[in-house]
Amino acid sequence: MGPTGCGKSSLLDLLADRKDREGLEGEILVNGKLRTQNYKYHVGYVVQDDI
Repeated sequence: MGPTGCGKSSLLDLLADRKDREGLEGEILVNGKLRTQNYKYHVGYVVQDDI
């Protein structure tokens, strides 16, 4: 998907509402609309650890 350090995990964290948005600007739209308050309860991902 991309080299180490290019922001893949940060992007996923923002999309899944796992990351604090302090110091960031902008809006995240889903299908052209702002996310609802309960959006984070409908999306997610599992972090894969290297073995």
